[in-house]
Amino acid sequence: MIRGNQILLGQIIKVVSYDGTVAVKLSQHRSDNFRDSEPVFIETEGKMVPFFVSEFAFSGEDILRLKFDGYESDVKVSEFVRCN
Repeated sequence: MIRGNQILLGQIIKVVSYDGTVAVKLSQHRSDNFRDSEPVFIETEGKMVPFFVSEFAFSGEDILRLKFDGYESDVKVSEFVRCN
């Protein structure tokens, strides 16, 4: 899905590690053109907030694991669960 000039990757479904890694359920099949050099936007409180990705890995065809710069604990990222 496209919102403005952003493409919806999916929804954050859970925190998967104590280091702040989250799992994103992709809205479309795996995108090999995902780049961690560009920010991803998380919709929180009705606003699109940019975050830079420090690490990412695909887990199967429909799950993308992300770790955000500056978010090194599960407590910090738990507020993003269920956000697009």
